[in-house]
Amino acid sequence: MSTVRPSTRLVGIPVATALVGFAAVATAGAAVPAQSRQPAATVIVRAPIARATAVVGDKIVVDLTACVASCGYTWKVTRGPAASVAKYVSTAYMHPLATKGSVGGTEIEEVAFRAVGTGSATILLKYFPPGRNAKPAKSYELKLRVTWPRTDRSTSGQEQARQSP
Repeated sequence: MSTVRPSTRLVGIPVATALVGFAAVATAGAAVPAQSRQPAATVIVRAPIARATAVVGDKIVVDLTACVASCGYTWKVTRGPAASVAKYVSTAYMHPLATKGSVGGTEIEEVAFRAVGTGSATILLKYFPPGRNAKPAKSYELKLRVTWPRTDRSTSGQEQARQSP
């Protein structure tokens, strides 16, 4: 079974996120049953936004402007989040304004993380030019806070029993 829902938890563009059902999310001995939690969402953060809040299970995508293909510059995670809070997933590149046959230009570098546990973390990314021992041209810091999802108490067995005649 899969669920699609728009993500509206954070600043950025709402994104539809498809996922296959979770049995439970567990961290530090606590678990939230699948039937009582919202499906995971994709949280989009666009630089220069410096703070973000996500829920355990969410994918956090940081969108950064880059000149990768024609210039060779790239963003690198130089300080990742605590492994108990979020984990690096991937880096992808988008050409949002490119038209067929165009050369060069600015791209969007998407650096993705997965929220795995509650807490706060600081993620530092630096923008490096090509070449060895190159110094970063700029940096971006994101302060991330991860919380447990709110549970829907109306679906608990106790609430259903009270509502039954």
